[in-house]
Amino acid sequence: MGVVVPAKEQINNFARKWEKSGLETIVTAATPYGPTVREECFKAAEIMKKHNVKLIVMDCPGYTMEAKKIVQEVTGKPVVLVRTAIAAMIKQLVG
Repeated sequence: MGVVVPAKEQINNFARKWEKSGLETIVTAATPYGPTVREECFKAAEIMKKHNVKLIVMDCPGYTMEAKKIVQEVTGKPVVLVRTAIAAMIKQLVG
């Protein structure tokens, strides 16, 4: 599984968090904010493609549908945005 986080400084913390799932995880960073978002998402996607991950989680509520689309198009893999996963859980809870 691949995980994209907002900053390089967070990679180790998120790697520890996701390794608890028992899945082999590749973690990389791409900021969801500012003028370099597209470029950074493309670079993160290339890393995920190189590692041939089966699923990618973009683990920050700041990632947009556009960021998701970039990663999906480059990798051809399913991509989960944390923000939409949270919204789906809330919707399920409130009916």
